[in-house]
Amino acid sequence: MKSIEENAIITYQKNLSYLKEYDQSLYNRVQQLSLLIQNGEYQSRYQLEYIEDDKQFDIYDSATSSHIYGKKASVSVKNSLKEIDFDKKNSIDLLDSNLYNVNSAINIEESLRQEDKTPRYVANDIYEYYKVFQKSTLDKDKKFKYIEKFIFIGTLLGIDILPIDKKLNSKLYLICEYNLEIFRLALFVTDFSLLAKNSKVIFSIMDDDSDFKMKVNQFLHFSIRSNFMIKYHCSNYNIGNYFDKILEVASSSSPLQFAYPRMFFGLLEPVFYNINKYPVLDTKTEHNLLKDKQVIFLGAGPSLGNNIKWLHKNKNKFIIVAIGTVLKILVENNIKPDLIVTVDGDEIISEQFNDEVIKFIEEVPVLASTITNKNVLDKLDYSNIILFESMGRFKDSSVPMYGVSVGEIGLSIISILGGDKIYMLGTDLALDQESGTTHSGDHFAQKKYNIDTKMEHNSFMENENFDLGNTTTIVKGNFKEKVVTTLIMQKSIPLYNKITTQIVEKSPNTKIYNLSNGAFFANTISVKPEELNVEMVNKNIDILKYLKDKSNIKFTNNEKQTLIKSTDKVKMVISELNKIKTLKVKSYDHFIQQREGLMTVITKELKNYSRYYIDRIFTYYILTIEPYLGFHFNEKLKNEVNLIKKVKKIWIEQMLKLCNKYKDCILENINKL
Repeated sequence: MKSIEENAIITYQKNLSYLKEYDQSLYNRVQQLSLLIQNGEYQSRYQLEYIEDDKQFDIYDSATSSHIYGKKASVSVKNSLKEIDFDKKNSIDLLDSNLYNVNSAINIEESLRQEDKTPRYVANDIYEYYKVFQKSTLDKDKKFKYIEKFIFIGTLLGIDILPIDKKLNSKLYLICEYNLEIFRLALFVTDFSLLAKNSKVIFSIMDDDSDFKMKVNQFLHFSIRSNFMIKYHCSNYNIGNYFDKILEVASSSSPLQFAYPRMFFGLLEPVFYNINKYPVLDTKTEHNLLKDKQVIFLGAGPSLGNNIKWLHKNKNKFIIVAIGTVLKILVENNIKPDLIVTVDGDEIISEQFNDEVIKFIEEVPVLASTITNKNVLDKLDYSNIILFESMGRFKDSSVPMYGVSVGEIGLSIISILGGDKIYMLGTDLALDQESGTTHSGDHFAQKKYNIDTKMEHNSFMENENFDLGNTTTIVKGNFKEKVVTTLIMQKSIPLYNKITTQIVEKSPNTKIYNLSNGAFFANTISVKPEELNVEMVNKNIDILKYLKDKSNIKFTNNEKQTLIKSTDKVKMVISELNKIKTLKVKSYDHFIQQREGLMTVITKELKNYSRYYIDRIFTYYILTIEPYLGFHFNEKLKNEVNLIKKVKKIWIEQMLKLCNKYKDCILENINKL
């Protein structure tokens, strides 16, 4: 009979063979750690110890002189199995409780702003399905037929992983562990190759934020029908801010961030109107307008208000580029910007341009995105407006700029215009670390949070229910080691990092200075405003004339023809929908199989015209509806055939409605050009 030690070594070798084939990077890191330990170059904190009385291994922590399982690992396994079942316990709910439980049609008043109509359009579409199921997604007693994917947060020795898998038999597992040394010990105890025989496994072991979030995205993109919740098991040992990061990825990838109805009135319709009326900047060309000039880019974070006196004193030392939300505080302090950038397509943005602001900026050029709401542009002086394309690309002379806020896009604009000495102020992406406020002055989105001054944990861990808008987290600071921010603001940090990195890689001589007492950004230089020593800048440049000279108005014939071709692809979608309509359906799974041809058209054919958002319209609809259907069909149903027939009819009708709306929107607007 093999000894316990021999079995452990056999398990370790099997795991290494498995990792070498399926996760080479992790295999290399484990081998490297083993070599360091073997050569005495790394002093292990944790040791594997077999507890005879418990008939299980435990981890001895030499730093605390204690056993992590308390010499009762077998009890931990039993408790884990009791906790995990085919229910909603130990899960994060991803279905918006209000949106997915509307029990009557919502009246959409014509007087409402378009952005306020969006959730109502979506809710009314969901209501058509609600009438079929007549069940709430908030049912705490819901019993599922299967748990398709599952997250292990903190592995320790992984002794409960295989028993839980035997109980759930999930198709995908995400296994997360902050400590590579602990995971290495798990390889002696748990045979992960057994887990992988019937399931796909994603390992995230001591990954940085970027790699971890990429793997969470990979997890979420697998079988989107199961994205009504994230089911997990947590070891509660050294789990850090795993929940924060999981929730951040889940929220940022939500299709409701830019819902499918908004693609029409928030993107397509404004683009046609605006491009036909205003000059559009050529963003494919590298410009030198701001080259060798000190450019200060102003955001609405707390640092702007805290340094407003300094800015007033030094306003002539910079070309000032401001976003719309800071204009009021600039007016109050008599600081006139040299260029204004506005991106958001919502009508509420018009509130940033009140009469006092309009008078103050009457000679200032405004760079506005092509999706800017008509009512916003109508308030501005026509002769001062130049457009640029963001998100999509209708003009052949454009490169699309992506971001979740005006901040990231504004920074890209400055770089395209040749900015090589960029100073960022008010781009905190963090709370005021004393008051807990989110923005400067009386910003319309101003909120105040209680700050954990010890910065030991985030507010999600304190609250029973997760709310994206009220959850704080901790990130690397610009002047401080750590700062508190919100999950909403945190979403922009990776985008800023990506943009600052791209700018510096493309133009190595570019210097980007972060003057804000907020989050740290990659490839930026941290400098407090009062420590700057800069000379007066030459403002004797005609920014407006330069921008107009580099712009063109209206659609070219080639651009019109490409748009018309995109409607032919929609006809392919209609053809596939009509095929599905004629097929008999037996179950929800059968319905998903019937749609495979259609999904190929959406992901391949429509992808070629993604510059017009066409693929996103259908993809976002599916991402919105599918988890809701997945929730309701994931239980034992006596009348599943009747239910799926009704659901299929609604699904095809709503998809056809989107097809016809896209065709009409493109063709009708082209005929007006």
